[in-house]
Amino acid sequence: MVYYFSHLEEEVKKIYVSLGFQEPADINMVEIARYFDIWIDYWPGESRNISIRGLRTIFLHEGLTHEQAWTTFAHELRHSLKHVGDQNRIHYLFREYQEMDANRFMYHFCMPSFMLLQINPLPTFKETVFYLANIFKVDYWFAEKRYIDFLNKKKAQLFAYC
Repeated sequence: MVYYFSHLEEEVKKIYVSLGFQEPADINMVEIARYFDIWIDYWPGESRNISIRGLRTIFLHEGLTHEQAWTTFAHELRHSLKHVGDQNRIHYLFREYQEMDANRFMYHFCMPSFMLLQINPLPTFKETVFYLANIFKVDYWFAEKRYIDFLNKKKAQLFAYC
């Protein structure tokens, strides 16, 4: 079966390929930040990203687990790369759009489709999700949602071209 990548999936794949990341074990948050010339800092406040005079920083809440820090980093990375303006000063609908876009990116960035295609499922769905959560360094519920979305897209593509 041929898998057709969406624009977002292509964008994520392009980033990872340019970094030389081909499998989940290669993924490194610090290397990604360095590639985009973004600083990472931990602080007691809410996670956010800022850009002042071209200096971009992603602030992660210091109480996050490793998995939460990784997914939050991906969310904030999308804001840093694609979104402009102070979210407190933009129309609430545009703010909602930016948040939905950052969340969509986060799922694809943390568990890229081109890497998911290389992984053979385990005997049960639950075992597969636990395995994916472990190798992509995300929590179980994150992996479950992303894997379900991935399987649904594969199934939709299979039936769309019959």
